[in-house]
Amino acid sequence: MRLIATRLFLVCLVAWLLAVPPGLAAEPWRITGVERVVAVGDVHGAYDELYGLLQDTGLVDAEGHWSGGATHLVSIGDLLDRGDYGRQAMDLMMRLQQEAAAAGGAVHVLVGNHEAMNLVGDLRYVSAGDYAQFGAEQRAGFPAGFFARRAALAPEGVYGQWLLSLPFALVINDTLFVHGGLSARVEGLSLAEINRSAAGDLSTVTQGWHALLAAGVMADDEDFGDLRDWARDVAAGPDAAAMAGTARPIADALDGLPFHPDGILWYRGNAYCHAWAEAPVLRGILAELGAARVVIGHTPTSERRLTSRLDGLVYRVDAGMNHAAYGGNPAALVFEGDAISAWYPGMGAVAVAAEPVRQWDRPYDMSDAEIEAFLRSAEITRVEELGEGVTRPRRLTLEQDGKVMHGVFKSMD
Repeated sequence: MRLIATRLFLVCLVAWLLAVPPGLAAEPWRITGVERVVAVGDVHGAYDELYGLLQDTGLVDAEGHWSGGATHLVSIGDLLDRGDYGRQAMDLMMRLQQEAAAAGGAVHVLVGNHEAMNLVGDLRYVSAGDYAQFGAEQRAGFPAGFFARRAALAPEGVYGQWLLSLPFALVINDTLFVHGGLSARVEGLSLAEINRSAAGDLSTVTQGWHALLAAGVMADDEDFGDLRDWARDVAAGPDAAAMAGTARPIADALDGLPFHPDGILWYRGNAYCHAWAEAPVLRGILAELGAARVVIGHTPTSERRLTSRLDGLVYRVDAGMNHAAYGGNPAALVFEGDAISAWYPGMGAVAVAAEPVRQWDRPYDMSDAEIEAFLRSAEITRVEELGEGVTRPRRLTLEQDGKVMHGVFKSMD
């Protein structure tokens, strides 16, 4: 039955997949001559904290209208999930985009991994309160507001259309803004290629997901994991030739920048990895993209303060704004002329804290070759699920000849 339904909607889906994603006719991803830029990190439904932060930085007045003049506001992504008021955060940003433009300023909202997740049916982090913002209609087995929310985030829905129009990477003056980070996966790509490739892949999966729902190929209680399995199984299965126009584009897009662990929405190397390995690659990518530094969110800082690392190549703006979820604080990174500062409500501008350089701690005074041999041959005596992110990393305990080491492991398909 599923295969029959799939074939019935083949032509319609192909037409959708070939459509140009909205908002890609122009190339507004590189902006120069901006005197003041304010960047905010992951909001995660913390509307009140976001609103207060924008007031404190002078971007909105007491009535919530734009008062920032020619300032450019950048949201690094992840307005959604974990908190109850993601809808209100989107409404605010959509309205401020219009008001700021009329005043000579701008509001730039980047796609985060949680926006992408919601567009393609990965709803693991949506709260009951978030669903309830979309209405009280309830069907058995689904939270109140579920179907109204899904419709609003569909490609033709008010929020779905807006999210699919947003950029993934942006350069203002000499600073690049992106949600997760820059890995070797984007080496050699221009800013336009990054944005167009990522937008195309996200649109393909989003359109495909909703087409499958409409055709009854996917059921209401199925999710992103079911979509991923369907696309890969059908694309590789005995009916692959007949389904090449449906499953194959979705399966290919799922390996793209919005979904890959090393893609721009998910990569954590800029936030975590050692300078010896990370800095040379990052410098090369930034040079290719005409930027001196990158500003990222996605990974909350350990002290819940804004930080810089890798000698100023990276600025981290995820301070865990949703206090209930992360125990953090609202904060903004402010660029004024050549000065870069952190802004905390009630404190104003302060210096951005530089993270200490990670020093390589050689366990048991082992050489590189000995460590490599240990990792290859030691017995794994314990595996702990970290429960973080879609790549499902695990903490391993390895033992051999009286030596015990710990490491984080994740697999990639």
